[in-house]
Amino acid sequence: MYQKAFDAEINCLLRYSDAKWEDFHRELSEKQKEYIYHAELLIGNQRIMMADNLDIPFKPSTALSMTITLKTKEDVIRGFEIMQDGSEIIYSVHSTTYSSSSVSFIDKFGFRCNT
Repeated sequence: MYQKAFDAEINCLLRYSDAKWEDFHRELSEKQKEYIYHAELLIGNQRIMMADNLDIPFKPSTALSMTITLKTKEDVIRGFEIMQDGSEIIYSVHSTTYSSSSVSFIDKFGFRCNT
């Protein structure tokens, strides 16, 4: 979803099933084996690393957010159209003092995104 929305390049994608057991020292359910152990996404010149953490219970949090700067208003709209499925919109697409187009939402994974 992020790859398509932001024309990103996936440099690395490892699932827990790809990792050595010694790296995390725990038995995993079949579902957990498909979780992301390490991923690297390149958006423009920015490398973003992600992982599903198994050592704490998952709780969506909007205390932190990811802001992605796109070149054109059309890029913002296209990216948001891809990401909006299952998202909670905070601010719909609008112009601001500093940008011709901005949007803020909580994506279907529970992460706050701004463009």
